[in-house]
Amino acid sequence: MADKELRKLKRSELLELMFYLREELDKLKEENESLKVRIDDLSKVAIEAKNNLSDELIKIISDAVKNSAENYFGKKNQQNPVSSYSASEETGQ
Repeated sequence: MADKELRKLKRSELLELMFYLREELDKLKEENESLKVRIDDLSKVAIEAKNNLSDELIKIISDAVKNSAENYFGKKNQQNPVSSYSASEETGQ
């Protein structure tokens, strides 16, 4: 509403307008608070999900490294088996 239109309003109309605006303000404040709570809740859920995902990824990577190391060293041991004889057997003593 323009200033000219506001100036032409009667007192009762101005009061009615103020009352309506106050109701709107209260509704918006309530909605704002509700949204803040929702944002906080979603932030907590997101942080928890991130932490759980991080833990799972660490476990998966750790398992993959362990399996790779076992495979690598298992194949290496199969290719170069360690002799069970001692140094004394080697020299003939």
